Amino acid sequence: MRVRTTLVAVLTTVTLSVTTFTAQSQDAGKEAFLTNNCNRCHAIESQQIEATVQSRRVRGPDLSQLEERRDAPWLKQYLEKELQANDRDHSVAWTGSDEDLKDIASWLASLE
Repeated sequence: MRVRTTLVAVLTTVTLSVTTFTAQSQDAGKEAFLTNNCNRCHAIESQQIEATVQSRRVRGPDLSQLEERRDAPWLKQYLEKELQANDRDHSVAWTGSDEDLKDIASWLASLE
């Protein structure tokens, strides 16, 4: 009985740790998105984030409505202008930190 109680306690701790880590990494991605002014051009309606630029010529797509979902490594390479989407580079060269880029790419890939 004691082994079973210990096992349940360990599994509960691991589950809570993974849940906390996931929530923190999601928060880091959203924070990095806003801190690096990605919302200047991009809205994410599903996250209640509006694009701040007024010109439709400059505004990028709402990232919650992408036709094709991409994984984090692809998004990271696209933002670094190493890959193209629809034969086009991302319009702005990435100038933020590697950690912010990783957090943003992971967060965007997780959105549904």
